[in-house]
Amino acid sequence: MTRSPGSRRTTTFYLCANRNKKSVTVNIAKPGGREIICQLTEDVEVFMENYEVGDLKRFGSTTSGVLKKINPDII
Repeated sequence: MTRSPGSRRTTTFYLCANRNKKSVTVNIAKPGGREIICQLTEDVEVFMENYEVGDLKRFGSTTSGVLKKINPDII
């Protein structure tokens, strides 16, 4: 195990598997958060969500709907 700056213990596997990945946390319950998601969608190739099924749909942001219109190539 290694220790990254400002974090707890991190395994070498984790560091290798997540190299060059970027992530962000956004509050989609607020209009500003939904706007950020739409802006980020323009420049991404893959959109991953970590919500319960239907949460994005409840807020009007689904990959098959709004996000797909912004970036048709999004996965």
